[in-house]
Amino acid sequence: MDSMDFAGRGGNTDKGAVCKRLLRDHPKVFVSLVPDRHQAAFHDLLEGVWVVLRVYTSTRRVHTTKFRLFCLDLYHLILNNFSNEAERWISLSPTVHKCML
Repeated sequence: MDSMDFAGRGGNTDKGAVCKRLLRDHPKVFVSLVPDRHQAAFHDLLEGVWVVLRVYTSTRRVHTTKFRLFCLDLYHLILNNFSNEAERWISLSPTVHKCML
């Protein structure tokens, strides 16, 4: 069962740590799974998700204006490369949508 940690954050499972480790150490594995025409953008997406995960789990101060602009750029990367009508293969959940805007 997930519970709040001492800092008030939820989730005490290994999923987040495993995800961060995979994104950090093996991004080429994920990139190789997508069609060639999407690999460069997908690489940028994975790097962006890695940064967002690091910031959300950081205990350091965050320059919120810069982080918001970074998230908006990442959001536009997703919309422009992975969410068009012809090839919609990334769908943002309402939670992710709110985090990115």
